[in-house]
Amino acid sequence: AFLLYMLDVTERRVAERSVAERQRELTAITAASPDVIAVVSADLRVSFISEAVAGLSGRRAADVVGGVVGDVLHEDDRPMLIDAVRAVTSGAAEDFTIRVRSRHTSGRWLLLEAHGRPLLGDDGAPIAAVVVFRDISDRIALEAALVEARDVADAASRAKSEFLSRMSHELR
Repeated sequence: AFLLYMLDVTERRVAERSVAERQRELTAITAASPDVIAVVSADLRVSFISEAVAGLSGRRAADVVGGVVGDVLHEDDRPMLIDAVRAVTSGAAEDFTIRVRSRHTSGRWLLLEAHGRPLLGDDGAPIAAVVVFRDISDRIALEAALVEARDVADAASRAKSEFLSRMSHELR
């Protein structure tokens, strides 16, 4: 005697293929972004971070995953990021945008803009935060240079006007 048991696994195979395809899409999306994309759990641990972190911070993604979010930030900025992530993961806030300073492995400081939104579970409640970090150091430096150039041009214009006014007065 023998027992034969057959199970149709077609649906399971289709679901597995769908999940694998979705994973490839997400990997391609995060790899294509120059920004660092991170998933931070409610206990403030980094559960995922894109490979762009290597270019931004000099650290490998594998070394960052599992660590506490914000451990490379300036000590004055760390509480701000932690509070923002907690607010999003608790449902107290829908999103956040903050600026924080982060130290590159070379020792230089970068100014980052962090945007965060909740990652929702099946029940619609937040289970983690998705945070996108963008290096804005160059943009801020350029803005400061433009402001300085404008101030220099304004000072030169005032000096020219004053000079012409005095010359006009002397000629009279």
